[in-house]
Amino acid sequence: MQLKNRALILICSLFLLASNSEAAKKRGGKGVFGGGSISLGLGLGFSTAEQTGINSIIQNAKVNNQATTSELKSASEYSLQMTFRFSNGLVAIQLRPSIFQQSESGNGSNGSYSYSLSGFTIFPLVRLIPLSNDLIDFYIQAGLGYGKLGGDMTN
Repeated sequence: MQLKNRALILICSLFLLASNSEAAKKRGGKGVFGGGSISLGLGLGFSTAEQTGINSIIQNAKVNNQATTSELKSASEYSLQMTFRFSNGLVAIQLRPSIFQQSESGNGSNGSYSYSLSGFTIFPLVRLIPLSNDLIDFYIQAGLGYGKLGGDMTN
């Protein structure tokens, strides 16, 4: 629940930042963020992130307790991308928070078995755009991010 609250606070903060920069443009402010453009994007990703350590525990539960739990194979990731492109058109900054989830559950001779992983990442990026036209932007980006992953097991 804390992860969802943090994500909601982050998304609200990004919208406030966007509205503040729009207000500065209307007032004629020509600060660092004056004259730039903002874009927002949503992302949904699926991956085959196999968890060998947890999968060996699941295999042991299958052998010893006839558990019906499947191994952890597929995961989903939800992300938001907020990009601010400076008025010079050569530099942009991007903030990319995401949430990661992976889980499986089943039953066995001793009750229920469930295994789940969930986490988040936040990546601020700097983007250099040396070539750009109306159809495509060629860019190079770099950044340093933070992520946290936690798990929960019920045997």
